[in-house]
Amino acid sequence: MTPHTPQLDFVTQLGMELQNLSQLLWGTSLISLGLTVLIGWLLSRLVATGSQVAWRLGVDHRHRLQVVVRWSNLIIFVGVLALLLRSFFRTAPVMFGLLAITSAAGLVLALARPLQNAVGGAALILRGRVREGDHIELEGRAGTVSEVGLLRLTVRDAEGQTILIPNRLLQDRVVMVSRRTHLVPVVAQLALETPSRPAVEAARAAALLSPWRVAGTPARAWMDGDVLKVELQTWSDASVHPGREALERTLVAQQDQRTASRAIDKQRS
Repeated sequence: MTPHTPQLDFVTQLGMELQNLSQLLWGTSLISLGLTVLIGWLLSRLVATGSQVAWRLGVDHRHRLQVVVRWSNLIIFVGVLALLLRSFFRTAPVMFGLLAITSAAGLVLALARPLQNAVGGAALILRGRVREGDHIELEGRAGTVSEVGLLRLTVRDAEGQTILIPNRLLQDRVVMVSRRTHLVPVVAQLALETPSRPAVEAARAAALLSPWRVAGTPARAWMDGDVLKVELQTWSDASVHPGREALERTLVAQQDQRTASRAIDKQRS
């Protein structure tokens, strides 16, 4: 008659798995784990070096291979991690389960805010409360919405700077959104010492990039004698003055840059 073997309790099982892990981390097992990590690191460096060489040779002057590098590194990392966890699971299944539960709980806590941003972004996209081209004001910052993403809202302010707003802030903050059907023109002007075609094109580009311009509306730039004039369309009368000031500051900065470039050219000649 076969004697009955009592079931091992939880503490005894953990003790046995600790002994098995200590044996795993010695001898040939440790060498194999180290080789796995080393091979993964070498593969990652090989992909990165290939991308760098392609960029230096001019084959990938726009760094498009960086996407391949990021995905390759992710695949290599997941593969190496899977091989390491495979050995760990075979040796200590109970401890592996505890570690998986703890890691999952920590991951949920770490991704709490990104998940809130994703939920907020989905609500914005589906409901259409904020759209590209809208002018918004949030906590003293104002600008034009250039992109409604899943995690964040991209806004350009009057200085041309990019502001990234997490979508979760739009759920519990007071947000002013301007979406007018009528348009109001904004005309900025600046006297030029030496009018030129490049100056007019640069001024028109500045108007197109202005956060005070309603998306999809045209922008004009022309010379009226020695005065450079630029026109764009904004939402309301309240936006005319700040829009004109921001555009004129940009025109002055462009003129200063052209003056500095001419001074450098004279010094070189």
